[in-house]
Amino acid sequence: MSKGRRYITCILGIIETVILTGIYYLLWRIGYTHGIPGYPEYLGFGKFVLMAIYAFMLVVVMFFSGGFSYGKFKPVSIIVRQWFTILAVNVITYMQLSLTAKHLVAKRPMFDATVIQAVLIVVYAIISDAIEKRLRAKGSMIAVGDGIEEGQVIDGYKVSDVERGSHDMTGISHLFDRIDSHDAVAVSGRDEAFPLIIRHCIEKRIPVYVSATNPLVYGVRRPDSDGENYVLVLGINDGSSGFIDRMRAYLT
Repeated sequence: MSKGRRYITCILGIIETVILTGIYYLLWRIGYTHGIPGYPEYLGFGKFVLMAIYAFMLVVVMFFSGGFSYGKFKPVSIIVRQWFTILAVNVITYMQLSLTAKHLVAKRPMFDATVIQAVLIVVYAIISDAIEKRLRAKGSMIAVGDGIEEGQVIDGYKVSDVERGSHDMTGISHLFDRIDSHDAVAVSGRDEAFPLIIRHCIEKRIPVYVSATNPLVYGVRRPDSDGENYVLVLGINDGSSGFIDRMRAYLT
């Protein structure tokens, strides 16, 4: 992924976090300011601390569940991930507020917030997917290996450069330079340089796709219009990754 796209994805995540946190804050502040029984009063900076904790939990759970993976999955997948996330965070927050108040607080504000947030998530996921697709359509892809033609479109990227044949360690640096000048990479076939290419792309955060039916990598399958299966690589299954890395890959 190019730096520009990474920044856009980060900005989309920040905006959504702010909106979702704002909905939670406003719904609970209605109770705070009117003094309705069952709505605890939080004065001074206490309300801002609670808001910051809510935003922190939202970001952490969204990140590990893949809720911020705009463009990597279809909108319905993002929506389901974010719905489960917002439900979990809101339940935890309700318990936190009740413990702070030393009694079960009113459920209505959090219920209303959850409903409004669920609707917002649907709208935001559709808009974010459209933005990501527009950015991706402007990106270029280099194909390494045989079987992928120039002009072919893979997961929205157009193949603008092709490096055919098998590769070894000779000239691998030159190949890396060519890869770095593109927004994504598609690899067909396995040779001596295959794991190095995959690792290089992962380290550089360049989306890399592998044409394979039973890949030696773990990732997300993306069927092509021609029926070929491409795998968006999220990590190398060589035993070197930590537990957290593997968990993030399978969840995202």
